[in-house]
Amino acid sequence: MRAVLFDAVETLIRPWPSVGSVYAAAAAGRGLRCPARALGAAFHPAYLELFPERFCGRSGLQTSEPRERRWWARVVARTFERVGCGKPGAAVIAAGLEAFARGGAWRPTPGAVATLQALRRRGLKIALVSNFDGRLHRVVAELGLTPFFDAVVVSSEAGWAKPSPRIYAAALGALGAAPGEALMVGDRPREDVAGAAAAGLRALLYDPGGRAPGPGSIRDLRQLPRLLAAGR
Repeated sequence: MRAVLFDAVETLIRPWPSVGSVYAAAAAGRGLRCPARALGAAFHPAYLELFPERFCGRSGLQTSEPRERRWWARVVARTFERVGCGKPGAAVIAAGLEAFARGGAWRPTPGAVATLQALRRRGLKIALVSNFDGRLHRVVAELGLTPFFDAVVVSSEAGWAKPSPRIYAAALGALGAAPGEALMVGDRPREDVAGAAAAGLRALLYDPGGRAPGPGSIRDLRQLPRLLAAGR
């Protein structure tokens, strides 16, 4: 094993203190008051409602930076609309997008930093592979995580989203690793596990809630260095 690839959101980082709180603060700065708890409850349904429109192309997995930004702007707007705060203006939508471009809206997940440190000490190549846009680079930098990664590959820049094998090929190319030399770790069974496996990588499901226990999953990222040391 020469390389480990990680998903970003809900694997190595998560919104802080919550999606609703970040949106509420961003909107308040533009004169729109909306309850953080209600925004948090509305975000996931808005995300799921609009998800089929996220990617385009014959494969359904082609994407780009402009497309990703437009789609996320629609998610922000739909989240506020679901709460009944009125149709948010362009300034509120832009503020919601910009808020999640900053490290202050995110925190590393439990054990993430310790795991990255341990993998670095083992001399492994590490990449972040995410269905996100260019905002992720700033987030990673402001959280102080940049030194851990040999590559940060986001779908909007790669042109293809997970589970496409093309985004995995882009990450492996950046690391100089073959599929059989790499492991993917992420919280989504389809995008992170099945997608990586189809591209020839080993894969582990990050499952902190214990919903899918078994040898193909871990509940704590800090298990990973021990598994690799044991050759599993």
